Amino acid sequence: MSKKKQQLMQKAIQLAEAVYEYGKGNYKEALELFGPDFDAVHYKMIGASDLQMDVFSEIWYKSLLLTGKSSSAIKVLERRIKQRDGAPFLWRLLEKCYVMEGNTEAAVTACEKAKALESSYFKFD
Repeated sequence: MSKKKQQLMQKAIQLAEAVYEYGKGNYKEALELFGPDFDAVHYKMIGASDLQMDVFSEIWYKSLLLTGKSSSAIKVLERRIKQRDGAPFLWRLLEKCYVMEGNTEAAVTACEKAKALESSYFKFD
């Protein structure tokens, strides 16, 4: 196996370990395995689908929250929302971050945005 392929496989194994630790409830270990600058885009080259990349990113965001790193999560989520404004789940996570930070006004705004998106996606007639 080439050196480049070995490096790709090592990253994939590390991602699998991070997801496993998250599933076990070891959020700190999962976050360490993900690393501080995790970006799921790097896993596209090993065959991850867009949906899988979203799941990996969401696990990372939740790991940040569950380990008390809400200010880091806010920065990441605000940047991600600029790319994908229409994702209610991201707005809900951002709302949780703002609540953890004690920013009630921003939490209410994020909640309203999430509700608006959810109602447009999940209309029940």
